[in-house]
Amino acid sequence: MLTWEDDVEVHALSKRGWSISGIARHTGRDRKTVRAYLNGTSTPGVRRRTAVNPFEVFLAYATARLVDDPHLWVRTLCDELEGLGYAMSYQTLTRQVRERKLRPICQACLTATEHPTPSSSIRQVKRRNGIGWICLTPKRRGDEGRWRTCSWAAWPARASSAGWWHRR
Repeated sequence: MLTWEDDVEVHALSKRGWSISGIARHTGRDRKTVRAYLNGTSTPGVRRRTAVNPFEVFLAYATARLVDDPHLWVRTLCDELEGLGYAMSYQTLTRQVRERKLRPICQACLTATEHPTPSSSIRQVKRRNGIGWICLTPKRRGDEGRWRTCSWAAWPARASSAGWWHRR
């Protein structure tokens, strides 16, 4: 692969009348590489994948499942795909879903302005990183001074794990 600077140099030498072999010797590249960049079949700074992305096989299924249920957990999707022969990791699947923007935007979630509060044991708290919800249920029986967050807490993505336990 040539960098943009190398590509400019190769094209400049070619316009001066240098042969492909001479350009290859001067730049230290292979003649086939120089010829590919001069013909325009290769682009500087872009690598061509040698292997097919293994996620392509599961792309249609994952897209259909996420369109069917936009709130589907990626962990559940990963379990379903593993049953179909998916051999990559959960982290790879989440990266593919995020990079390919497979999860559609739920219109009901866009219009929601308030979080549900099913009981009085839930309160909204403001933290340094943002606003979230905590559940005022004790961590353990008899441990009334320590509180835990709900599993559906709306903490921002950058929230640290510090401050998860709150006191009254």
